[in-house]
Amino acid sequence: MCGEANHAVLGSEARLVGAVRTAPRYRLVDVGPYPALMEEGCCAVSGELYEVDGRTLRRLDRFEGHPDLYRRAPLELASGELAIAYFAGDRTLQHQPQVVIESGDWRAIRRGPPSPCDIHPDRSAADPAPERRRAWHRSKI
Repeated sequence: MCGEANHAVLGSEARLVGAVRTAPRYRLVDVGPYPALMEEGCCAVSGELYEVDGRTLRRLDRFEGHPDLYRRAPLELASGELAIAYFAGDRTLQHQPQVVIESGDWRAIRRGPPSPCDIHPDRSAADPAPERRRAWHRSKI
């Protein structure tokens, strides 16, 4: 997310669409210095939606260790729209203490500073150009 340690991995080509929440079907766990998103659960998770091009998506794949550490897969937003996200794999969570973040909000539990980005959850997210994809990011980025 904007202001987080690894946000620069997105690069300048990524366009912030806005703050979003997922449908209530996921789980966010605290694995120490960052959260991990899990596919099974009943929580709505907070994150940011970005439009990214193919080059940025490949860079994110390398950073996230796709498909071994994190797996890129569709994610349902609270609005019913689909985006892509990186879900933690079994190897990611091996030997890691896992504390479920019930609120689904990484920033709230770590009590970090507010985001320096001007984002609004109710902002309209127009459809991206065909050559760009929407990528939802948990707070790790």
